[in-house]
Amino acid sequence: MNILISYILMLLAILTVISIHEFSHAGVATLLGDPTPRNEGRLTLNPLKHIDPIGLILFVLIHFGWSKPVRVNATYFKDHKKGRLWVAAAGPLSNLIGAFLFGFLLKVFLLLPLSSSSFHMYFLNFLRYGVEFNVIFMLFNLLPIPPLDGSQLLFSLLSPSSYFKMLQYEKLLHMLLLLLLLMGVIPNLLMPLVRFIVNLIFSAFHLL
Repeated sequence: MNILISYILMLLAILTVISIHEFSHAGVATLLGDPTPRNEGRLTLNPLKHIDPIGLILFVLIHFGWSKPVRVNATYFKDHKKGRLWVAAAGPLSNLIGAFLFGFLLKVFLLLPLSSSSFHMYFLNFLRYGVEFNVIFMLFNLLPIPPLDGSQLLFSLLSPSSYFKMLQYEKLLHMLLLLLLLMGVIPNLLMPLVRFIVNLIFSAFHLL
């Protein structure tokens, strides 16, 4: 497959994955009573609303990156801790569901008696990228480093005093995250697990 087309398909898959992830954060926050995501235009599947330029470039180049976080105001939640927990968990959970959905669609389109046209082959590759990048984004976001969802999951379990102490180091930890990405530490750490989960999904739909 032409390398340019491969990158285009990869980019489309990344944008889809990002949109699912951030829409899920916004949707859960809205359901819990916070109007902030809706007011800021984040309750949408439009990827242009969710892109972080640096995160997207890294995603394309090293397959790991981030999107623009959805801002929430926990004071709207009846239970602040549980609200933050559910909002943070919504993104990675949506990517897990998305990975299985892409795997299911891949199986369906492989079984359909369609011609082996270029468009058909490109769409199948888009679905394969969808499985992989959903898993990558899920695992990456579960890391307990700000601004990733894993840090919000961790913060939701801390006492208020510990939470505010951790916030003091948020920018430093964000820089550490970028450094670990560029050094290849995080990709090398997570890729074996990514391949394992992707293979499990492919096995579940008899795609291996």
